[in-house]
Amino acid sequence: MSPLEGWHQVPLEVAVDLQLGGRWTSLRCGSREWLWHNPDGATQRARRQVRPGEPFVDAGGVEECFPTVRGVPDHGDIWSRPWLGDQTAAAVNAPRFGRMQRTMTSSGELEVRYQIDAAPGHLFLHAVHALIDVSESARLVAPGVAWMTVLDVDEPEQPWPSGLDRLGPDDGSAVCALLPSCSDAIVIDGGDALRLR
Repeated sequence: MSPLEGWHQVPLEVAVDLQLGGRWTSLRCGSREWLWHNPDGATQRARRQVRPGEPFVDAGGVEECFPTVRGVPDHGDIWSRPWLGDQTAAAVNAPRFGRMQRTMTSSGELEVRYQIDAAPGHLFLHAVHALIDVSESARLVAPGVAWMTVLDVDEPEQPWPSGLDRLGPDDGSAVCALLPSCSDAIVIDGGDALRLR
């Protein structure tokens, strides 16, 4: 049985800021805003003033990280560059790498597609780095996933979920876990659910 059996689907609405790295500033489902935003005014001001090559500023929302996430530069190179286009179709150049294009379509479900144009042989990692705003009782369901790789620990290969499916109280910590076999994940928070595929 699906974890969403009997749930009512509400269309997703997305808003992006092309001048600030194509950043997703809203992911709304009915009255529910799913994206966390840093409440610190100084951080929000710093994010609006960032220039390419400067250190990452975590204002929340969704950042497009390409061609790396935890590498150099941190969170990639395009998060701080202006994109050309509109809310549904936009592109950005990553110097010394290539060009990324993004299209967003919505017919109830939001579908996001990417195209990368670069010289053959480039290695890259693209992450849609989303900070989701959930309560302490939220949980993450990853159907069919049995194992994960947890970064920055002595024994990285661990069974899923090993307690990482529950958020719990805010203690200021973060854990980076990769679910290599995951193609479907569901965030459930009270009566709301967000499915990512």
